[in-house]
Amino acid sequence: MNNFLSGLLAHLSVVKGEGRSRLKRPLHVVAFIAGVLLFSTMLVFLLVSLEDYLDRPLGEFTTYAYLIVFSAALISSATIIFPAPGVAITMAAATQWDPTWVALVASVGSTLGEVTAYLVGLWGRRVITREYSGAYLRAARWMSRYGWVGLTIFSFVPILIFDIAAIVAGALRFPLWKFMLATYAGRLPRSIFEAYFGFQILPFVFPSLFG
Repeated sequence: MNNFLSGLLAHLSVVKGEGRSRLKRPLHVVAFIAGVLLFSTMLVFLLVSLEDYLDRPLGEFTTYAYLIVFSAALISSATIIFPAPGVAITMAAATQWDPTWVALVASVGSTLGEVTAYLVGLWGRRVITREYSGAYLRAARWMSRYGWVGLTIFSFVPILIFDIAAIVAGALRFPLWKFMLATYAGRLPRSIFEAYFGFQILPFVFPSLFG
């Protein structure tokens, strides 16, 4: 397996390196969380303003809301390396519509979106830069040791760059159906957490928006 991984990394022209420094990672996590909360709050404000402007309850737009959540999650997961604000949209939507359904819709959309990164790895595209080479190596070692369990963990933990794990899964010729099943196994509880976190926290932090 070690020889195979060495050949694989050479094929993809992955340059060894540590990537981001350990000192910067906590700052990146804090910035990510703050950005998600800020963007979620802005979305809630826009939704409340839209309801007042239309003088109609947001419940009348449930179908469209779920389609937007699905599309946002799909696009967010389909972007390689560069994230889109799918988490923030899930959190904001959960404050206005059923958080369980929001989570279910988001989990399906994000799982389907990750197929893009899987196909990148499957087709051997050279998208791993020096900045992410260290993360790629760690993901490759994790996947070779734990298989679908490692993939599920990467899918569940938001601060891990799942796109890299998905590229590794494709490069290792991990069966697509197993990839999607493992991804969904991690993404469903993650989406539930995100939806109910937004459902509980945003009204608590910004009560004036939910009066």
